[in-house]
Amino acid sequence: MIVSTGDVETRLRRELALYSRRSFSRGLVSGTGGNLSVRLPGTDTVLITPSGASLEDIEPATSFLVDLGGNIIKAPPGFVPSKETSIHLAAYQLRPEIHGLSHVHPPTPRRTPTRERIFPWPPSPPGPT
Repeated sequence: MIVSTGDVETRLRRELALYSRRSFSRGLVSGTGGNLSVRLPGTDTVLITPSGASLEDIEPATSFLVDLGGNIIKAPPGFVPSKETSIHLAAYQLRPEIHGLSHVHPPTPRRTPTRERIFPWPPSPPGPT
């Protein structure tokens, strides 16, 4: 069975909305802070939640579709692109194996153990030129 890009985009829009609302309901974000994004497999396009919208209210139709250059391909009416779009796109460009990102602002500090550090911190000093 061949799955069209449109079918994948529709499924990922639903999942992005689901995990946006789940992030809100689990207290990982309050108000309008934070954004989630997902790369469409095998493409240079990304779905990202809009700026100024609560993750509690994200629906499949409220996400932007952008390319890795930051060009808007599909825009939901009445919304503006996330202020964090460039950060998400830079991560996808630097790490092609990344398929989704969550940038949240928990109202209380949390420590979440990870198996792997995605970005080294502090960053390594530049090597010899």
